[in-house]
Amino acid sequence: IDRDFIPVLGVGGVKPDLVLYSFHGATTTFMKSAESFGEFKKARKDEPSRDEKGGKVVEGDSQTSKLTRGQITIYSSVILSSQQRTRVFSFYVREHLARLLCHSRAGFLVTPSFNYVTTPYLREFFWRYTHASNAERGHDETMQKLLEDDDHSEAAKAKLNVTASEPLLKVEVENKVFYLSEPFLFRHNQPIGRGTRCFKAYDPQQKCLVLLKDTWRNTQYRREGEVYAELHESKVPNILQVIAEGDVRGNLQHIKLSADKEDESEMVHYRIVLAKVGRPLDKFTSSYELVKGFSDAFEGVRMCLHLNESDLRGLAAHSSLCCLEQT
Repeated sequence: IDRDFIPVLGVGGVKPDLVLYSFHGATTTFMKSAESFGEFKKARKDEPSRDEKGGKVVEGDSQTSKLTRGQITIYSSVILSSQQRTRVFSFYVREHLARLLCHSRAGFLVTPSFNYVTTPYLREFFWRYTHASNAERGHDETMQKLLEDDDHSEAAKAKLNVTASEPLLKVEVENKVFYLSEPFLFRHNQPIGRGTRCFKAYDPQQKCLVLLKDTWRNTQYRREGEVYAELHESKVPNILQVIAEGDVRGNLQHIKLSADKEDESEMVHYRIVLAKVGRPLDKFTSSYELVKGFSDAFEGVRMCLHLNESDLRGLAAHSSLCCLEQT
């Protein structure tokens, strides 16, 4: 049982029926290293989905179906949130029937059930998955593990206050390189949506700490960087400067939201780097500092009331008005 996620999930640990790893020797469940997983059931009432005519798959409406979907969702969300991932593949088996699943920030894709004894689909899936690249298996290769001989390794670890043995990540945003440790803000309990994670990052050009926000944005709305640009152009005070921002490049970095061919909306992997790292409001050093922080935020909101409705919607979606500098 992997108990690392009990405080977040509120459950007694995470233990799928079968977990696949890319290495030998795993003796316990460790979801931060899991490649894929499988869930096995005996009773038809536990089936998470049901098949309809025309190959359509819909959610099962029984209580046990909901419980099975909840199990699968938790396991997949833990992998998606604790690793650098674009998607997670898994499988479900009941007696001689199986389904394949793909979980991304847009939701789940589920195949109709098939007889894995008389058809080759399940073994073909395992063969293809085993021979696929890391990116094809759902790993986000745009965040790379930092090599020890990197010129900025020592400086990055010193600024990020991590030990020499702790791994760092290296990521490029708008042709600028940044170094990251573990995110200090992320959620496991949201299986779909933006999946926002915030990192303290080391900027080797400015030799300082900055904030890197990693998220999935809906293409129906403007990029957060565009909102910041308009706010600065409108002289809105007390907002952060943008160092770099942009959509993550690659075919696997965007996900269609609808099966409707006429609906072109997508979830796109997006990153933005802001010039300062704030402190939580409960870490204020004096009542003056707390009140000043709120005052700065309210002043920014007051200025935004003069903007048009589109700007206000953007501000509501990406509000980061108040920044308390680190001491």
